[in-house]
Formats: sequence, C-alpha cells, structure tokens
Amino acid sequence: MEDKLNGPKKQKLFYEYISKPENIAIKSKLDSLDKVRDMNAVNIEIQSVLATLEPEIEKLDLFSFTEEQKQVYTTLGGTPHLDQSYTVFGEVVEGLNVIDSIAQVKTDRNNRPLEDVIMNMKVVRK
Repeated sequence: MEDKLNGPKKQKLFYEYISKPENIAIKSKLDSLDKVRDMNAVNIEIQSVLATLEPEIEKLDLFSFTEEQKQVYTTLGGTPHLDQSYTVFGEVVEGLNVIDSIAQVKTDRNNRPLEDVIMNMKVVRK
C-alpha cells in the first residue's frame, strides 16, 4: 500500500468509510482479497475507495515533508508513513538473515504471525 494510506487521519477516514453498513460489500471484497494475498487487487480496490474519498482527504490536515526531510529519506532511507506514529528503538547490526526468516513466517489475516516469534537481542552502545 506504500503511501496510499499513509497517516493516521487518512487511515481513519478510509476505515470509517468501509465500515459503514452501506459499504459492507467493499469491506468484504477487501477481506477476501487480503485472505488470498492478492495484494495487487487489494491495492486497486483501495485506490478506488481513495478516489471516492478524495474530496474528504483534501480537507484533512495531513503531515507534509520539508525538502530537507525528503532529502534525508532519499539519502539515508526510512519509512515516512510511520513517522509520528511509531518510535525506532533499535537497529539490526548483524544477522539480517534472521530478519528475512521472520518475514517468511505464516501470518493470519491481520498479518500477525500464527506462532509467536521470539527474538534474543542485546544492547550495543556506541
């Protein structure tokens, strides 16, 4: 979904819309597509809903990035849609293969692992 649903205000508007009784068919379709992991079709459906919501989205006070912030994301990387919602608390310095294996575990329809993933870590101060 990349930046399609970035920001908590936009997400809230989207989920409120698909949760309305008159939009139950849209929510059911999204749930079905998500269940079979057809992310291309999910994204197409999300785009359709967002097109409908465009007038409301334009009224939202969405966070925008300065040119300096854009440059930082371009050169150093990062995940802009998580800004102001999550805190970075660590960095993987070795064992990236472990992260890859975690990314491969089977998940439920909410993208939560079917079995808990336990990680061992240590604090390394620089």
